[in-house]
This record gives sequence, C-alpha cells and structure tokens, in this order.
Amino acid sequence: MMDENPYSSSFDHLGTSFNSARHAPTPSWLAAVSLLFGLASVPLICLCFVSIPLAVIAIVTGHMARFVVSSSGGRISGSGMATCGAICGYLTLLMIGTLFFIGIMSEDAPLAVQPAPAPAPTTGRPTAANPGQVLFEQAEIRLLTETEQSAIGTSTGEQSATTLAAHYVETLHVVDEMHFSETNPDAIVEPRPYRVFVQLNSDSAAFLLFVPDYVRFTDAARHTLHESGWLVAQRSVDGILNSGDTLAVAFYSDQGRRHAILGTVQPGTTIKVDQTTSDVSDSQLAELFRLPQRPAAAPIPNTAELESQIDNRPVEESRSLPAERE
Repeated sequence: MMDENPYSSSFDHLGTSFNSARHAPTPSWLAAVSLLFGLASVPLICLCFVSIPLAVIAIVTGHMARFVVSSSGGRISGSGMATCGAICGYLTLLMIGTLFFIGIMSEDAPLAVQPAPAPAPTTGRPTAANPGQVLFEQAEIRLLTETEQSAIGTSTGEQSATTLAAHYVETLHVVDEMHFSETNPDAIVEPRPYRVFVQLNSDSAAFLLFVPDYVRFTDAARHTLHESGWLVAQRSVDGILNSGDTLAVAFYSDQGRRHAILGTVQPGTTIKVDQTTSDVSDSQLAELFRLPQRPAAAPIPNTAELESQIDNRPVEESRSLPAERE
C-alpha cells in the first residue's frame, strides 16, 4: 500500500487559491463613473449648468452599470456603486427642481395679493380738482392734534368761523353744567376739554367736535351727547344761516370719527336728523369744505396754501349764551 503523498494537501490549497483568483469578479467602470459623477453633482447644486449634466450622466451610467452587472453572471461587480451614483443624481435633480419652484412662487406671490388701487376721489391726495377733500383732511388732523386752541375754523364769508367755534364750545359747557346739576346738584363740574373745528360757508356749516373719553361713554350718554351737539349747532347758526341750509355735526374720539349727523338748519325747532353715521361718508362731509373766494385771475393754490387757509384769527368776544334752559 502506497503512502499518502505529504505534499498533496499543499498542492490542492494552491490550486484552489489560483482558481479563486482567476474567477474573481471585475469592478464595473460604469459603476465607478456613476458614483463619481453622482457624488460630484450634490455639492455643485448651486451651479445648475454643472450639476445637472453631472446628475444626468450619473443616472444614465448607473442604470447601464446595473444592467451589465446583472447580465455578467457574477463576472462583473459594482451594483452598489451604480445604485449609489444613480440615487445621488436623482437627488440632485429633485433639489434643483424644488429650488426653481420656490423661486417662481415667490416672484408671483406679491402679484396675487397686491391690493387694488383706491379710487381717486377718496385717496385724499392734494389735487386741484378736489380741494375740499384736502381741507377736510387737514381739519381732521388739526382737530385731533391741536392742543393750544380749543376752537378753530375756516370761513368762506365775512362771519368768523373761529368765533362761532368758541361760542359752540362754551354752549356745550353750559349744557354739561346744567345736565350735571340736574342729576347731582352737589357735583363739581369741570369744563370738559372739547375741541371743535368749524367750516362756515354762506349756505352750510360743518362742526367737527372732539370729545375726550368718548369711548368710555355709555350708549345712553352718547345718544344724549349727539342730541345736545346737534341742538347746540342748530342754535349756534341761528341768524347766520338760513332755514334749509346744510348742517353737519361729526363727533370724534382719539381713534377718529365715531358718529356724524347731516341735515338742514331748522330754526326754532327741536332736533331733526336726516342722516346718521351709516349714511354720512367722508365725501359728503368734504363737500362742505371750501376755499375762500379768490379773484378770478388768482392761480390755483397748492397744498401749502390750502393748509394756510385755516382761520387762525384771534377769537372774538363770543355772543351771549342763551339764558333759558332748552
């Protein structure tokens, strides 16, 4: 019996190693290209003209490499690299598309929410065709910001609007005093710091009254204030305007106009209100604000001249207050 060859196991081991090395799979160069281009496209996403071609090449070569690897029967490797490269390419294209979409939406958004321009008659901008609107807005500004004078106004005739405004405020103080005396005889009545702006014309008058703490009044107190303000305005223009002339009284708080009454002069009668807040618009009140009469050859005044029309003459001695209680 022959002895076993002691070198056979060594030869068998060397043969197996040789065969394994001979049949090892070859890495796919397409997979390597796909991985390289895919990884390069991601950090270059801000450079679209560079990253988009790189992403497309990574996707195409990645799919080609996967097909070659699956068809090689194990002789070619690199499926993982090809998959990674293709995913990087798809991710790059997705991020670029998202950035483009966000950019387009951000450009269109302001157009979608842009408000419509306001109509020209109510913009309040100084124009030669609408001086009344300018005067009305200037009167409101002075009414809400004036601190040195409580009675101011503008007149288009010979009568002083400032004198009429002073008489109006003083009469309101008398009405307040009588009202508190009736409800509480022991009360000490301090004059309420009313402010009033009067626009006086030959056929109309507008009283803009600022009432401190108006928002704190109860509904009943506001109703009484509106009636008193309207009645005092009727009596104040008695002898200045004619019956049937236009009369307006607007009540203001710190937040702006809160109530308005527009009607006609009715001497010797009780309160007669033709319209209330819901019906009286800025344009209706602005119609009562006019410029003083100027010579025909005078140029159209600019904004600064319009503001200077505010009557700042000293308050004349007001007319005597009515002795009888209304």
